Amino acid sequence: MANHNLKILTLSESTVKERGGVVVLPLEKWKMFERENQELRLAVEAILSGELARQKKQTRSFREFLKSEFPQHAKNI
Repeated sequence: MANHNLKILTLSESTVKERGGVVVLPLEKWKMFERENQELRLAVEAILSGELARQKKQTRSFREFLKSEFPQHAKNI
């Protein structure tokens, strides 16, 4: 009886040679790693973007942001 739920990932021979080996994971675990990797890359990108803006003096303090965008919440600051 064939297993129709089997998911197969095929790697090229050049990829295997470049990486020095092969790791076999369940597809769901691989997808989890991919999602976490993407989230990490986006977080690093946001941090770097914010740091560059701060260095160029293109940012404002949280207090200034709160007063301009949410004045109803900035009454006591």
